[in-house]
Amino acid sequence: MADVGRFGVSGWLLATGLVVSLYPLYAAFKEELLPAGSSLAFQIFNITPEQEHVSLVEALQWQASRKGGGGGGNKQRRRRR
Repeated sequence: MADVGRFGVSGWLLATGLVVSLYPLYAAFKEELLPAGSSLAFQIFNITPEQEHVSLVEALQWQASRKGGGGGGNKQRRRRR
């Protein structure tokens, strides 16, 4: 019976990992995985990017560095009298 649980967890992790790995792969195909000018080709051949673009790495860095909070925002709680 325990093998069925391991099989289910392994299958779920494999399926989730495959789906999650598609996002960085798609960003790489669109050349939006790394910040503009930071890829190895830009550094080796001294290529300057034509324009700035959104990158997945910068978006993840921004999400990790911002001050978080719950869904409440800056609302102050009111006391009932």
